[in-house]
Amino acid sequence: MRCEQAEKSLERLQNMLREHEGDPRMQAYIMSREKIPCPLLNEDQECVLYLHRPITCRVYGIPTKVQGKARVCWKATFRKDERYPFFDLDGVYRELYFLSTELLKAAGEDTEKASLLISVSKAITTPLKDLLRQKLEELSKA
Repeated sequence: MRCEQAEKSLERLQNMLREHEGDPRMQAYIMSREKIPCPLLNEDQECVLYLHRPITCRVYGIPTKVQGKARVCWKATFRKDERYPFFDLDGVYRELYFLSTELLKAAGEDTEKASLLISVSKAITTPLKDLLRQKLEELSKA
């Protein structure tokens, strides 16, 4: 149920982003305002994967560098006109991509798979072979 809600929200977000494809400012605004229900929260709103949570969850709420710009959560107590140290999320994603390509090379797999982004809810509910098939089909259409 939580996975279905998250996937519907992600689909709605993707559609809104497509509508503003040539406007990165509007896309950033849309993404900053969208609230996707986390499929990893239990009935008490506690993360069932807390000790092993993704990097995005670990840095949620702190100033980050995304698409080359420092960003702060509008809900946090950070002020726009002040300077804060930030977490380089772009750098982390570049490093994770590099590590993924190295792992795929070592396994004799196609390194294009390193660019596949799979939502947590899809990863929970869809068998790996089906996920890869769907994502590779999406890549071939692009």
